[in-house]
Amino acid sequence: MTQRASHEDGTEARLVAAAIGDTVFAAAVSSRAIHRSVQGQDQLKPWVEVRTPIAAMAAAGGMVIVVSEDGYVSGLEPSDAAEVVGVTVAADAAEASADRRGVWALSANRQSLVHLNLDGHVDRRLTVDEVDRLAAAEHGVWYTTRNDSYLRFVGMDSDAVERIDIGVPAERRGGLAPCRLGVWVSVENGLLLVPERGRRDVRQMADPPGAPVRNLLCVRTGLVGGDQLDGLFMLNFGLDDSVRRLPTGRSGQVDALVTDGQATWAVGRPEGIPIAIRLGQ
Repeated sequence: MTQRASHEDGTEARLVAAAIGDTVFAAAVSSRAIHRSVQGQDQLKPWVEVRTPIAAMAAAGGMVIVVSEDGYVSGLEPSDAAEVVGVTVAADAAEASADRRGVWALSANRQSLVHLNLDGHVDRRLTVDEVDRLAAAEHGVWYTTRNDSYLRFVGMDSDAVERIDIGVPAERRGGLAPCRLGVWVSVENGLLLVPERGRRDVRQMADPPGAPVRNLLCVRTGLVGGDQLDGLFMLNFGLDDSVRRLPTGRSGQVDALVTDGQATWAVGRPEGIPIAIRLGQ
């Protein structure tokens, strides 16, 4: 039996996840075991074990992208777990974010970004200030750092770093998500919208109230966020930018929000068993 990954203090490690074609794949950080969803069930079932401890997961090019703690990145076929891509991109890794061309991998010290394309070749290496949050966009990657209030963007075709001061320090920010020609940032008592083009204005929303959330995701119809299964919300762009709650009928921590481009799931382990709850939108 595969042992559950846990931290030194005995708490269970966070789950990382990805979704492809109505199937969710998830693994505990520092474990080697990947679970996947079975149609019609919330509970995830064992799927495959990889050779090194997992740091992050993503979906790109129809593959399950697994980023290991030792910097090895593999692209697995979602049907049979066959390795299509396999390459070491760094000495270590801690996080990943996928775009249409491949995946960005963040080093464990959070000061180096590497982009791996879908053919398994590294086409970008960037030295960055210590990253707080990051999210891939179509033409590059957006990120914030732990030491200032700037939102940064680096494009695929330029080393120049665009900086936008959003006026919110790291301790008062949560996740970020590029969505609908702008970047959304979770802050205390609301969401900030920073347009990608045009005026550099920032808009704060009064709802949802509370602390910033770590999980923020752009989906087909809007923006989904939340760190608790009974506290998820959605900003629906088709309903006058209204924010509404997304009930799940469950309680417990959300480790990740994932989408396959159509459906969206909240992934967690509220009773020690990995689950993926499909969210009604």
